[in-house]
Amino acid sequence: MITSIGLDIGGTKIAGTVFDDAGRDIAQASLPTPGEYQAFLATCADIVRKLEQPGGTATIGVCAPYSDETTCANVPCLVGKNLRADLEALFERPVALGNDANCAALAEAMDGAGKGYKSVFGLIMGTGVGAGFVLDGHVVVGANGLCGEIG
Repeated sequence: MITSIGLDIGGTKIAGTVFDDAGRDIAQASLPTPGEYQAFLATCADIVRKLEQPGGTATIGVCAPYSDETTCANVPCLVGKNLRADLEALFERPVALGNDANCAALAEAMDGAGKGYKSVFGLIMGTGVGAGFVLDGHVVVGANGLCGEIG
């Protein structure tokens, strides 16, 4: 049974993965990242539609090179937009949204190479460079939401 869909927003593509109730990756889809915001939202919807069963109610999580509405160097059309609110309206359900570097660091801390360690620093390099820091199983965001960021 499909229980969750993850969208990984990048500067060149939006990748989606669907997971079953055991957390297994069962299908993927990806499309190029559009430069215009409405086309961006439509692309996210297209990917979820491809992955979700008709009438589905999978939870949706999104990671993006985005901390808030003021910064998003790799996907400029997100600047000034309330991405979470717009995705929640689009999908008609809550959407978990996190910075991609923080999400990657947390995944490594919980289930990857950093599992069992008190602190984990994750570095991602793609269209841009980002980093996240996890301490005692919790992402450390800092006073301005950019703790760990080096890019």
